[in-house]
Amino acid sequence: MSKSVIGLGGSANDGTGDSLRATGAKINANFTEIYTLVGDGSSLTSDTVTLNAATQTLTNKSLTSPQITTSILPASADGATIGSATKEFSDIFLADGSTVQFGNDQDVTLTHVADTGLLLNSTMALQFNDASQFINAPSATVLDINATDEIELNATAVDLNGTLDVSGDVTLQADLELQHDAAVLKFGADDDVSLTHVADTGLLLNSTMALQFNDASQFINAPSATVLDINATDEIELNATLVDVNANLDVSGTYTGAGTMTTGGNIVIPNAGNIGSVGDTDSMAIASNGVVTFSQAPVFPDGSIPLADLDIDGATDIGAAIVDADLFIIDDGAGGTNRKVAASRIATYIDAGLPRGYLSGMGLSNATDTAHDITVAVGEVRDNANAVDIVLASAMTKRIDATWASGSGNGGLASGVSIATNTWYHVHAIVVSGSVDIGFDTSITAANLVANNSASAFRRIGAVLTDGSSNILNFIQDGDEFIFKAQITNINATAIGTSRVTQAVSTPLGVQTRAILGLFAQVTNNNNGVKLTLTHPDVTDATPAAGNSNNAGENSSDLNGTHAGGTHIVLTNTSSQVAIRQSFNSTVSMNTNGYYDRRGQG
Repeated sequence: MSKSVIGLGGSANDGTGDSLRATGAKINANFTEIYTLVGDGSSLTSDTVTLNAATQTLTNKSLTSPQITTSILPASADGATIGSATKEFSDIFLADGSTVQFGNDQDVTLTHVADTGLLLNSTMALQFNDASQFINAPSATVLDINATDEIELNATAVDLNGTLDVSGDVTLQADLELQHDAAVLKFGADDDVSLTHVADTGLLLNSTMALQFNDASQFINAPSATVLDINATDEIELNATLVDVNANLDVSGTYTGAGTMTTGGNIVIPNAGNIGSVGDTDSMAIASNGVVTFSQAPVFPDGSIPLADLDIDGATDIGAAIVDADLFIIDDGAGGTNRKVAASRIATYIDAGLPRGYLSGMGLSNATDTAHDITVAVGEVRDNANAVDIVLASAMTKRIDATWASGSGNGGLASGVSIATNTWYHVHAIVVSGSVDIGFDTSITAANLVANNSASAFRRIGAVLTDGSSNILNFIQDGDEFIFKAQITNINATAIGTSRVTQAVSTPLGVQTRAILGLFAQVTNNNNGVKLTLTHPDVTDATPAAGNSNNAGENSSDLNGTHAGGTHIVLTNTSSQVAIRQSFNSTVSMNTNGYYDRRGQG
């Protein structure tokens, strides 16, 4: 029915509106219709809207979470769609075992298999592109993937857990990995050839099968468990920096090689076999006893035979004196190359330089200014490094009280060294800028003269000593002997005790010399005769006794007031020291008269 509207009149109580009874009737009629449409006529339904008419149409209505208790059917076969191109449904939820059926006769079905997947019925196919591209199961045990051209599997890995049966070719554009230890590749209709993986070792070709190259005559095979054959009808070529053969090499034919053959073992040829060239096949014949015979005179490269390997004991002596034309073998020192040299050349070489340690002339003497100047006589010496001959052609005088300057009459004291009292100064022949000169230095190696004047060579030729006024003590030199014009007292009537004492004497510091010493002792208080020994400090100490002089010694008589004394020559250490000991504590005096200085000779 249409909606019944209550008449209200034009204004309040104007008498034109519905009566109270008519109003109630309209209200009851309206509610009855609503209760009928959304209920059972007497009560409303809370969750379900029931359309009581046999056929009802909802147009453009929105249903929120509707519940459908029966089938949803279109008006006719193929008469409706679910959703549209612009308004799509989201998720579809189907129960366990639900089926999606396709076709007017439902010939194709897709059934849910609980907790497993989706089942396409019978032998139906899942097609792609056209009827020739599909996946189907023609039987209960077979699954086919069909394409007219190519099936492409794109994945990081394709894992096949069964046997791969390929009736056509297999083309791989990447790697093929057989990750099963002991995997086997089989070839042929009857699997007559197999390639088996041997874990952590390699690949095994079955039995005596061969790996062929080019044709059946070129192959590698193992005819037995211990033999490997490499076969070719003409040539087998090995190209490498090194081919290492770790066993015996058995060559039954001719060995021809254009390169070098190196072996860490032995090369053995048959008894009476030959080693030669194409033009001279027996240039080296080796007898059964190992004797080697050369058909040609051997030629050895320079330096190829070490001198230590030369044995000249079996050679014949020339039976005559050596003459200039005689030849010697000499190593040139530049890498072991041997050359011949005539005796005349050796003689010339020997005469060309002074012998090691040579010193001739260059004696020292006090000059006119005896307190400060030294004159060096002409002479020649070999330098300290045995490399240069230093020849002083004219006598030269040098001043110790002035800094060194080249030339005679000028200063000779090394720069940085000062003149001092009671100090030894070594006299050196030096070469500065190619010129021979003389200088004084406290260093026995002329360290200050060399460093300050760029001296290229030096040789110590003597030494001088200053006194308490920094004046040179006068002396006389005869070859290696130096005698002070006034003896120098080292011990002056002193009781030195009976134990061995080390005493410094007046000889050059830094070198060992033979000191010329005057020794004196006096017996007092009716003591027995005094006995003294004088030695190098490194000589074993011994108690002074009659007949035991220990290099040098003196014995007095047993009478009171008698003396023991004499001159002795004793080797000093480099600190200019000697050792002295007496049998009882008498008064002792000792003077240095001079010394012998070899100045690097010998």
